[in-house]
Amino acid sequence: MIDPNLNEMIKNTKKIAVMLSGGADSAILFYHACDVMSDKTFYPFSGYDTRRPDSIFYAMAVYKFIKENYPNVNIMPHHTFVYTTVKADYTQGKKWDWKKDSKSVAHHKAEKLYWEEHQYNVCLSGMTSNPPEETIKEFKMDIDEGHGVIEPRRSEKRTEWGDRAPWHKDIKNYRAVVYKPWVNKDKSYVKMMYEKYDVLDTLFPLTASCIGWSWETDNGRHPCRICVWCKERLWAFGSDDFLLDHEGWEFP
Repeated sequence: MIDPNLNEMIKNTKKIAVMLSGGADSAILFYHACDVMSDKTFYPFSGYDTRRPDSIFYAMAVYKFIKENYPNVNIMPHHTFVYTTVKADYTQGKKWDWKKDSKSVAHHKAEKLYWEEHQYNVCLSGMTSNPPEETIKEFKMDIDEGHGVIEPRRSEKRTEWGDRAPWHKDIKNYRAVVYKPWVNKDKSYVKMMYEKYDVLDTLFPLTASCIGWSWETDNGRHPCRICVWCKERLWAFGSDDFLLDHEGWEFP
């Protein structure tokens, strides 16, 4: 969990950005942050790929839910941006290079513009660690069924910052410190946070972790059940489904 008094950076900052993907991890992290840091101003942003456009609906639903549940917290309007990937490379070697991943490059450009506009000090990321090795094998997360395998970078050691350090300074050439409080926790911890806040039946169904193509998901209405994110979600929550009916929703 986040300790607001963890260090001077998080204690003294007034502006905090939130990487809101629409997935389970970033959703409960945003909810938790609003609870323990209610005196901050939050700047949530979401990007979506034109090749998987329905993901934005889940981020929008999460934003609406949290905004309604924390009416007294200063949450800025939901910032969204769109991009088109050439190739989503989730199978890079253990030394992750964001410049070789088209999604990361697109996000970097948009995030830098957003930071230049609002000058926030800290950016929250819901990145978690990989499940245990035996779980990866059991759920075949190491087998590529069309959408890559479990990301090696989520298990790597960072000697410069220590073992899986949650703080990253200026790694993408903009001045916000990226804070990943759960980088040493796996998705079972994320489920525990949903249970802690009693939102497993309300917030969690609004999230979607699937990266399947539109023809595999009926345009985002159900999970593909073959991508690694579906497998990880099934392991942690006992379910990979989601309930959001986005019929009639309009793209931002």
